[in-house]
Amino acid sequence: MHSNAVGYFFCAFLVLFVFISRTAAAEPGIVLASLNQETIGNPYLEKLKSVDNATLLFLDTERSANTGLVESFHGSSAYYFDSASNQYYPDKAGILDQQGFTYDLALAIMVYTLNGQYDRAKRMLTVMRDNFYTEKNGNKGLLNSYVITDFNTSEENGLDMGIDGDRIHVGPNMWLALSALQYDQFSGTKDFLPFVLDMARWAYDLPHFQFADGTRGAVCMGSGWGPDWSTVFSSENIIDNYAVLKWLEKIYNQADEKVRGIFVQKNFSLREIQYEMACIRKWLLTVGFNQEYRSFNCGYNEFGADKTKALDTVSWGIAALTPGELKQWGVDPFQMVKFAEDNFLVRQELNGEVIEGFDFTDEKYKDPNRPRLIWWEGTGQMILMYQVMAQYCRETGDIDQMTEYQGKALKYLKEEDRMSRIAGLPQGVLPYTSIQPKDTEVLNTFFYGWEIPRGKDGRWVTSLASSLWRIIGMTGFNPLVSEQKTAGMLKDIGSEMWARK
Repeated sequence: MHSNAVGYFFCAFLVLFVFISRTAAAEPGIVLASLNQETIGNPYLEKLKSVDNATLLFLDTERSANTGLVESFHGSSAYYFDSASNQYYPDKAGILDQQGFTYDLALAIMVYTLNGQYDRAKRMLTVMRDNFYTEKNGNKGLLNSYVITDFNTSEENGLDMGIDGDRIHVGPNMWLALSALQYDQFSGTKDFLPFVLDMARWAYDLPHFQFADGTRGAVCMGSGWGPDWSTVFSSENIIDNYAVLKWLEKIYNQADEKVRGIFVQKNFSLREIQYEMACIRKWLLTVGFNQEYRSFNCGYNEFGADKTKALDTVSWGIAALTPGELKQWGVDPFQMVKFAEDNFLVRQELNGEVIEGFDFTDEKYKDPNRPRLIWWEGTGQMILMYQVMAQYCRETGDIDQMTEYQGKALKYLKEEDRMSRIAGLPQGVLPYTSIQPKDTEVLNTFFYGWEIPRGKDGRWVTSLASSLWRIIGMTGFNPLVSEQKTAGMLKDIGSEMWARK
C-alpha cells in the first residue's frame, strides 16, 4: 500500500474545461494543449494556464535526454540512512535525485498526454513496457523505482534498479497501466492495449487472498525485499487493480472483433476480468471496509486487518470506484468524505501564515517523531475527490452539497498556490510535504516507516507527484476512470473565487 507515498524505501483534460457539465468519454485531441494556444480572460483559467505551462517546463527540466523518463525528487539529501546500523552515510549526490518512481512516471505520462505531447508520453510508455518483461529474480513486472539517467548497457533498453530495490508492487504497475489506457484513449489508438492486458493478467496470476471457505479474494501486494508481500493486501493497490479491470471490461464490451482478438491473443477473457472484479468487490466489502470508520482499512496482513487510517484509501476509493458505484455497494461516499476531513485535515503555520491541507494519516498512526503535516500529493487527490463528489451531487440534484464541494476544491487549490509561493521552488512546483526534515533527520509518514524525503541542507525537495496532482486537481481530470464526468466542474465559480483575495 501507499507505493505513491514513500520517500526512500517505498515511494507514491481534461479540463477539458469543455464547457459542458459532463462528457460521455474523452475525445482524442481535446487536451490541455488548447489552453496554451488561447488568450483566456477567466482568472481561474489564467491560473490553470500559468501553472500548466510552468509544470511542463519543470517536467522537461527533470527529464532524462537518454531515457525520456522524469525525476521524481530533486534536491534531496546526500546522506543515506542505514536502519540496520542506525548510521548516515554520505553520497556524492542526492540519494533520491535521478530516481524515477513508477507511480510518479505514470502521472507524468498522463500530464504529457493531456497536453497533447504524445511523443514524450509514448516514449516513456515504451521504455516502461520494455522493462516490464525483463526478468527480475524470476519475476516480471515493473520495479517500484528506477535510475532514469541511462540504460543498462548489458541489456537492450534495460533500466537500472532504483532505490526501492527489487520491490515489484501491484499499485505502481496498475498506475502505469492506467497511464497507457489514458494515452490510447486520447491518441485514439490501441497501441498499448496488449501491454495493459499483460499487466492485468500478471496481477491476476499473483497470489490472492483466500477466504475461510477457500474462495478467492483480492490480489496480494507483490514481491521484493521486506516482508512476504504475498501475505500483504493493500486496499489502495487493490482499488488500483479494480480501476484497470473496470476499464478493460468497458473496452471489451464496446470493441469490434479485431480488438476482442487482442484479448484472445493475450489469454485474458471477459469472464476472467469480471470474475476478478467480483473477487475484489467481495474483499473490499468484507475485509477492506471498516464498519466503525465507515471507510476502508489500509489493508490486511499476517496480523489481520490493518486498521491504519490512510488518506488515499478515501480519495482514490471515491475517485476509482465512483460515488454511484459505492452507493450501490451500500457504502456511503459522503460519510467517507467526512471521515477524511475529521481525521486528516491539518492546519499548520508556515512563515507566519496558517495553511491547510491533508496528512497521510491521523495523530494515532503517524510517526510519533514528527508533527502533523500537509501531504501535498494527497491534498491534490482530495481536491479531485471533491470534484468527483460535486459532479455526483450535480447528477443527483443536490445543488447545495455540490456547491459546498466545489468551494472546498477551490479552497485547497488556493492553499497549494500559497505553498508554492512559500517554498519558492523552480517553476513554482510543490514539495512533498509542508515540513523540511534536516539533512540527517529521519521522519516517517506512518508509525511503521516510509521515510519522508529529506532536502539537501534542510531545504525543500521538489516533488513530481505533488506538482502533477496540482494539475490534476485544477483540471478535474480523473486518472482512474475512462469517462470524464468531473471535467470542468470548477468553471462555474472558479473565476469569482480565484480572483477573491
